[in-house]
Amino acid sequence: MVKELNREKARYHLEVEIGKSPLLSDDDLWWELRGKALELREEWRLENRKAFANIWSGMVFGISLFALLYANQGTILNLDRETLLEIIMEHYGLEVEKYTITIFICLVPVVMDACVKLWVIFSFHLLAPLFLLLCSLSLSAF
Repeated sequence: MVKELNREKARYHLEVEIGKSPLLSDDDLWWELRGKALELREEWRLENRKAFANIWSGMVFGISLFALLYANQGTILNLDRETLLEIIMEHYGLEVEKYTITIFICLVPVVMDACVKLWVIFSFHLLAPLFLLLCSLSLSAF
């Protein structure tokens, strides 16, 4: 805000130098800058209110999304996942096609499942080497 006021003061001095504006006394210049400062203050207040409203909107969206997911703890169908991803994308203003969401829904659970299984196998292998032997014996029985 101070930079903008300094810029306004410099603009006034430039206009006086080129003869576009009349020369003002220090008091008149102060009142002009005060008016500009009040305008800038109102702009900043409006911008801060919009930012605060945006934060609250995001928080309410996140809490309601968490509540919906917590309330529906049963099996989430692919249609539910598609709808949920579409809502999230629309909230953030992203346009994504239907097939992209479908591919995402098909790949992410499989990759997450594989990562968890690898993590479990490697962590148990480090904790108990006998576990790996038992797993291989149980798999060979089938």
